[in-house]
Amino acid sequence: MSKNINEDISLLIIVPTLNSYKILPSLTKSLQSQTWHNWRVIFVDGNSSNEHCNWLNNCCSNDPRFTWIKQSKDTKGIYGAMNCGFIQAKKNDWILFWGSDDIAAKSNVFEKVINSMRSENYNFYDLIFCKGRYFNFKNGEKKRLNAFPLSKPLNMVGYRRKLFFGCSPCHQASIIGPGARKILNCYSEKLRLAADLDYFLKLSKHDIHINLLNFELVHMSDGGISGKETKLRIKEVILCYKNSFGALWLFPFISRYLRRIIRLINYEY
Repeated sequence: MSKNINEDISLLIIVPTLNSYKILPSLTKSLQSQTWHNWRVIFVDGNSSNEHCNWLNNCCSNDPRFTWIKQSKDTKGIYGAMNCGFIQAKKNDWILFWGSDDIAAKSNVFEKVINSMRSENYNFYDLIFCKGRYFNFKNGEKKRLNAFPLSKPLNMVGYRRKLFFGCSPCHQASIIGPGARKILNCYSEKLRLAADLDYFLKLSKHDIHINLLNFELVHMSDGGISGKETKLRIKEVILCYKNSFGALWLFPFISRYLRRIIRLINYEY
């Protein structure tokens, strides 16, 4: 492990689960192989079967960096589970939200994040955006890249401008710092599929600072629910842009999907 890594920096990975114990070993293995060890995981479970809960118990008993909680009954959906994770975060945690089928891209990605945070004065930043790559895990086929366009570190003006031009952070590759959580520490549970976009848009109205790292942090399955419920996702995306940009909502909406078409063709920006 590199000598300049500050062990008091903590990464917290929040993973909502629901009867997903058969695919979780890939996630846990990718974390346990990390060259930087000061991370924690909280599984937030939404009323899974006994078999799944037994798996969680075994996982957490074998490695104290893993813990799990039941999703609160007064929250709903995957974003409700994520909000339960927000509540569990410690003051200085930097948070990642991953799905059960996400894995770390390489064994040194957390070390690269921490080294960058140290060299760039991490206390200055509120968000860190890395890259995420979609995969078909069944056949190993590489799919499109999801990343915020690289540039110099962003302030509020530059960040909001990129959002207006249709750029969107990769949720699973976005590390949410204490400063961002002071501004907004929950997702809207009124949205089923686009509450992450809503969160990033709301933050853009505040004085925040963002660093962008040029490497893949996470590999994600290309078969998520948002890809299956296209009409609902589009409806929610439109609502998010209307709430953020008012009558100008159509421009970021069109730009967003033009960028997506380009990524599907090139797998890159």
